[in-house]
Amino acid sequence: MKVLGLDFDVLDKSVWLLIAVNVYPIIGVLFFDWNYLSVVVLYIIETFIIGLFNVPKMIMARGEPAQLKSTQKTSNSKELALGRGCLKLFLIPFFLFHFNAFVLGQSIFVFVISSQFGGLDTSFDSFYNLEFGMNILLLLFGHAYSFYFYFIKKKEYLLVSEDQLMLQPYKRIFIQQFTVIFGVFVILATGAPIFFLVMLIVFKLFFDLRAHYKMKDIFSEFHQAK
Repeated sequence: MKVLGLDFDVLDKSVWLLIAVNVYPIIGVLFFDWNYLSVVVLYIIETFIIGLFNVPKMIMARGEPAQLKSTQKTSNSKELALGRGCLKLFLIPFFLFHFNAFVLGQSIFVFVISSQFGGLDTSFDSFYNLEFGMNILLLLFGHAYSFYFYFIKKKEYLLVSEDQLMLQPYKRIFIQQFTVIFGVFVILATGAPIFFLVMLIVFKLFFDLRAHYKMKDIFSEFHQAK
């Protein structure tokens, strides 16, 4: 079934879980008085969660790293294993430091912008309630399920390499950064924060579904080629 150009599979449990994770904030906005800052902080937390799960993915990755392609034909298995181990030892700590520093810098920038523009509600009240905590747990469960079902059970780790995985989470940061900064100006210009928040969440849902189906297509091509 085609939905907004995506081949929506109604029997795919992971898709429904992805939708649930993204729809929950709409409930928070409409019924629990979540403000713009609440949704932004939630997305920042999810970005940290993505980075957290990316570490075991990089450890388990068995795809062919670009850095070792030139040595594949001239090196034996022990040399390749040693080279791969050294590559992981360098990339994983580098990713942890650089990714978290990047997210922290982005977060500070967002909070500074939010505090400087008048008319933007920066109340932290919505962070200290059960609904916000439940959404964080739902995010953790959703990413843990995706990690187990796709990366481990469906053997995604055979397809991707550690150097590819190191770059993947940054795509999300760039989309998030653009949306958040643009959102401040839209809210101030229109005076309709609730409408924009719902649109922001819908946009994120579409982006997540598109990324999900894109990776699913890559898996299918990989398994058909084997």
